[in-house]
Formats: sequence, C-alpha cells, structure tokens
Amino acid sequence: MQVQTRLNLAVPQKVLALLHSNVPKALAASKVPKARKYRRFNQACLLAGVFWCSTVAFGLTTNQEIQQLYIAYLGRPADAAGLFYWQEELDSGALTLEQLRTNLVNEQPEYLANYGQLSTSDLVGSVYGNLFNRSADSDGQEYWIQQLNSGALLPDQLMLAFINGASVPDQVVILNKVFVAECHTNGEQTYTEEHLEQILSSQTSVAITECPLGSESPSDYAFATAESTARFLTQATFGPSSKAISGLTGTSASEWFRKQLSVPASNVFPALDEYSGYSNDEEEFDFIRTQATTFGFWKNVIAGEDQLRQRMAFALSQILVVSNGGGEILTDVPEAVAYYQDLLIDNAFGNYRDVLDLVTYSPAMGYYLTYLGSEKGNPDTGRMPDENYARELLQLFTIGLVELNADGTARLDDSGSTIETYTNEDVTGLARVFTGLNIEAEDEEEFEEEAGELLSRPMIINSGAHSEREKTFLGLTIPANTDARTSIAMALDHIFAHPNVGPFIGTQIIQRLVTSNPSAAYVGRVSTAFDTGSYRLPDGQQAGTGERGDLSAVLAAVLFDPEARGQASETFGKIREPILRFSHWARAFNVTNVTPEHSHLLWDTSEPTSLSQHPYRAPSVFNFFRPGYVAPGSLTGEKGLKAPELQIVNAGTVPSYTNFMLYFTFAEGQHIDPEELQEEYDAEGLLFDPYDAPESFLPDYSEELDMADDTEILLDHLDLLLTYGNLSQETRREIQAALEEVPAEEEEERFNRVALAVLLVMTSPDYLVQL
Repeated sequence: MQVQTRLNLAVPQKVLALLHSNVPKALAASKVPKARKYRRFNQACLLAGVFWCSTVAFGLTTNQEIQQLYIAYLGRPADAAGLFYWQEELDSGALTLEQLRTNLVNEQPEYLANYGQLSTSDLVGSVYGNLFNRSADSDGQEYWIQQLNSGALLPDQLMLAFINGASVPDQVVILNKVFVAECHTNGEQTYTEEHLEQILSSQTSVAITECPLGSESPSDYAFATAESTARFLTQATFGPSSKAISGLTGTSASEWFRKQLSVPASNVFPALDEYSGYSNDEEEFDFIRTQATTFGFWKNVIAGEDQLRQRMAFALSQILVVSNGGGEILTDVPEAVAYYQDLLIDNAFGNYRDVLDLVTYSPAMGYYLTYLGSEKGNPDTGRMPDENYARELLQLFTIGLVELNADGTARLDDSGSTIETYTNEDVTGLARVFTGLNIEAEDEEEFEEEAGELLSRPMIINSGAHSEREKTFLGLTIPANTDARTSIAMALDHIFAHPNVGPFIGTQIIQRLVTSNPSAAYVGRVSTAFDTGSYRLPDGQQAGTGERGDLSAVLAAVLFDPEARGQASETFGKIREPILRFSHWARAFNVTNVTPEHSHLLWDTSEPTSLSQHPYRAPSVFNFFRPGYVAPGSLTGEKGLKAPELQIVNAGTVPSYTNFMLYFTFAEGQHIDPEELQEEYDAEGLLFDPYDAPESFLPDYSEELDMADDTEILLDHLDLLLTYGNLSQETRREIQAALEEVPAEEEEERFNRVALAVLLVMTSPDYLVQL
C-alpha cells in the first residue's frame, strides 16, 4: 500500500511570483507580534500550495530559527528564558546561527544527555522524526548515516541538511511545528505537556493558520482544520458531510466524542414492525420482513444521529460474527439477528466482558456456531459436546492463536518460536462449559409458532443437558458438578483476564477504523486503555469507567492516538470497506428518502457482482476478510503489510463496485417507471407504493451544482469532502480532463458533470485508500 500525503500545487505562476517577491517583505515590515507574522507567512504558504517556500528557513525570524533548533535537537519548543537568551546573543552579533547549532550539539547538557550517546543510525532517526514526525526512507537513512560516518556531515549540520532536502509535505510539517512551538512559548495558548506532545506529533501536511486551542480551551486539535475534521469523521462515523465538517471545524473533538457517547441508540428491532405487512405471500411468509435487518442497518448508519455508536457496533460485528446469509433460521426469522445487532449497538460503549456474556447467551450466536442445544458427552453413544463456539471464542473473539506482548507483537520462546495460546485439549474442556444452552420451547410446534419471540431473548439453561464433569482449559479447572451459569461466568472471567485480549481486540478495532498496520506503540497504547478502562481525552477529561475492557476508553484511544491523528506514513492507511464507501456517499450528499426497500441493489450487496460485502451476512465466522490477510502478488504483500479488505478486491469486484456506484451517483433510480414497477410488485406479492421508488436515495448535489462551471473549485470541494485533501495532482489532472469533456450549459449536463466528478473521485485509488 503506497500511501503519502500530497498538496495542491496548481497555483498560477503570476500568483506565485507575486507571493514570492512580496510576502517576505511584507512580513518583515509588518508591526505585528512574531507569531502573527509567522501565521501570515503560513497563510501565504497555504495559498501558494507551499511550493514556493523552497526551504523552511526562507523568511523565518530569529525567534523561529531558534525554535527549529529546539525541535530538531531537543524534541521540544524553546522555553521562554532560553529563547530570550539565544535571541539576544544572535541579535547582538555575539553568536551566529551556525555557532548556536554547534553549541547546542556539542555543549548543551540536555542534548548530550538525550542524544549525545546515540548511534549514528539512532541520531538520524531521532532528528528526522523530531522534524517531520516520520521515519526516513531506507535509502535516505543509509545516505545520511554514510555522510555522518565519513565526516562529510557533522551532527550540528544534520538539521539544515534535512530541511533543505525536505519534500513539500515535510516542509509544512516543520512549519506547523515551529508555529505551534511559538504559540506555546509566547503564551498565545497554554498547553499541558501531554497535550503539547499530541499536537506536535499530529501535524498534518495542511498549513496551520491559527494557534491550536490549548488545554484550558474547550477544543483540541482533531477538529483544527476542515481537512483534519473530515479525516476524523471518516474514521469515527459512516462518513462526513459538508454540514458536519463546517459545523465541527474549530470545535472540540473531545466534546463531540463525549456527546456521541450519550446520543440515544438507533436500534434495528423497530424495523421489524416498520416492515411488517408489506408481503402478500399466500403462505404467510413475510419476505420483506426478513429483509428488515438490512433495511434497518442502512437507515441507521446513513441517517442515525448516533454515528460513533453505529460505527463501533459495526466494527464489533466484524469480530463477533454471525450471519443471516445461510438461508435457514437466521434468515427466515429476522428477530434473531435483529436482537444480535441491537445487542452490539446497545453495548458498543460498554464493557467487552459484558459483550462476551451477552453474545454467549444470544440465540443468533448459539445457532450460528451450533452450540445451541449442545448436550453433555455420553460415553455410551460417543456423543461429545459441540466445540465450535469454544474454539472460535478463543481463536477469534478473545485471545487469538499465539501469545502476544502488550503491544501486539508475538511472544517468542527460547528458540525464537511463537507460543500457541491453546490446545485441542483446552477446546475440549471449554466445550463442556457451553452445554445445556437452548431455546425455551417445549417442542417443535411451539418453536415454529413462537420462533420470533424465542430468538429475540437470551437462551435458557437446560441443567439436565449441562456437563457435570470437571472442565479444564487454559490453566483453569472448574470443579465437577458446577452449574452451567456459574461455569460460563468462571470461563468468561478467566478468558477475559488473559493478557492477549487487549492487544488482540484493540488491533482489530484499529484496523476497522484507522489503519491496517498499526505500529506496536499504537497497539500498546490502545491495549493500555483496554487494561485500565481509561483514556485521557485531549481536553484533559477521562473516557471510560476505569474497569478493564471499557470499550469507550478503547475507542477513544484508537481515535485520538497520535498515530491516528498524525501524518500518514508509507505503512499507514487501509482500504475503505465497500459498505463504508456507499454510506459515505449517501451521507456526503445528503440523500433524500433513505428507503432501501425501494432500492433493490441494497437488498443483498454480498455478491461479487455488487459490493462483495453486506452487513451481518458474511460467508463464514471469519468475516468477509481476515484481519491478518496479506495480499499475494501485491506491493503491500511484498512488504509484508496486512491489507484485510484486499481479500475481496479482484478483477471482478472492482468494476462491480464502479457499476454499483454509477447507479446511485447518477441517480438512475429516478428514471424508474412506477407502472412497470407496480407489475413487478404485484408478481412478487409486495404492497409497496411504486410511486415512492423514483424518490429513493436521491443525492442532493445543490452545493456541487453551483460549482459545476469551475472544475477546479468542484474538485477542491470533493477533495475535502471525500479525501480530506489527499487527492493527488495526477488524479486531479485526469479527472479534470474528463470533466472538461462534459458540457455544462444545460441543467442535466451540469448534473452529469457533478455526478461524473463524484464517481471518478470515489473510484480513484486516492479515495479507495483511506489515509
């Protein structure tokens, strides 16, 4: 996965020349505080795409030059006293900048203590990271090490060499760092040490023009710019809209997060009532009602106010998988999966231990993993307890296959091999725990009559079917004759306490929301939030109850981590899931009439000819794609990078996604003939009003239509809304050339130009890879 952050460099040459000649002079002459001068300098860089700022040193004040040295060689902003002292020395001529660099590296105790004893390789990495928040590429790292080892470059010259060779995005990062350092040192904002570290480590390649609000302010950095706001909402919701971006930019993401925790849940179960009675099947089989779990999902994730809850519940559903795609009870009796969906929605911010308990007793999981009705062993007949749930509980839902360190890396034995977490004997012992769980029905006839009600409440325990034998697994022995409920509680407590659970589950939540290949440090921080049940938000308030497994703390740690908020590295990012692409489109363009019953394409999107993914309809308990999937024959595969979603990307699914989105982006549904549709409804025994269908899922392109005459402005808008500033120049040129071929004189032509622009952006690699 080749990922990098790019900037728009398409600025007229006359404008560049004017800026290049006038801005530094204007800054030097302006009688405003130095931080204000720098702000104007940064604004000018932003306007010009930053590419005329050939080096960061260009146009900087003495104050800002000193801040660069502190950032590069000490990893922090200058303190006020130190800044004043060195500025006086430089202004008086007692010292030059070159002499200051030499003094800092060779004489200052702080540098000598923290950096002076580092190896050449570590020194290069530290200074590079301090400046640009990322590692040097391997060739660059090797080059700089060789320069230092040969004496061609001295340590005090390292910073300037890095800056002079910096790319445009790297230049903006250091410009931003200097700006924030000045905000802190000059007292324009007050930051705690933790908050300052987060801000300085999370600068994107978007030029900052205002001091990020500090620790005593109601805001924090995630919503500092429109681009950073759109990026955060992409990770935390089913997609940002223009209204959300403009409304939240400059406010507090911490406050938004806390408010989302208290937004009432949008549940799926009410959809069962909403979609009852639309099928006129002679056998009294309500086909439409069986689709209600799908219809409810689409409505909630597109129009629901509880976006954070819905996104977290969806992430959990891809770890704790049940599926109604098998064509049996879970398909025919929608209450089972609706109850399961609501279980995850209601507990998305709860405790993972409670989720495990609820999942264990849920009829949907009991049926899906075949332990519903599992009975104790019988040596006379050879009957053995069902082992499916016991195995998947360990392998997929809690601890995984190998022992992990707290940072998600594999623990190794003395011979350097991984250590298995469990054996077949552990599964056999654990399987006895889950015997005796069943549906509360006297016989088959009662089940058929009351199936919906029976499958929408926890399973009961048939004590006579529960194994009374001793149950030994993972170092725990549950004594013989322990009752089922106590056995289940003891088993789940013991498994939940395993140190693997935090990094194993935390890694997968990171993958679902932020990036496929989180660093060990990122996983470690999320694992810590899982273990402690607490996470300090950027505004200083706590998320979580302080109990191990608190999912609100885990979610906060995932979303607010410096790696999630920082500049994308070459290994950062993920392929956008097809479901999230569609929901993003629907939310970004404020679709009217979210009525999936009238959009047959949404009834089943699991096929390769559609999206290759459908909510709660995975082909197996392993989901549509595995979290550890490495795509063979790919660039990511060559580098050993995980890319789970690539498991459903192939030569067939790529055009299928394009065709699917073409139907919606061009609002093809509005051309449906209601009379013809009525004939289809009559043939299928459906009681829908066909005249509602042409109005279903219509995008509101009114904002975009006002930009249709200027493709540059239109693409700027879509770049923010869909890719938060990551649309490459190559992609822009190709899309713009295609758009210019579409006339925009008539209303329909303007609509087609906008729809084509949306489709081309949403099928571009720049969009499909979420940075």
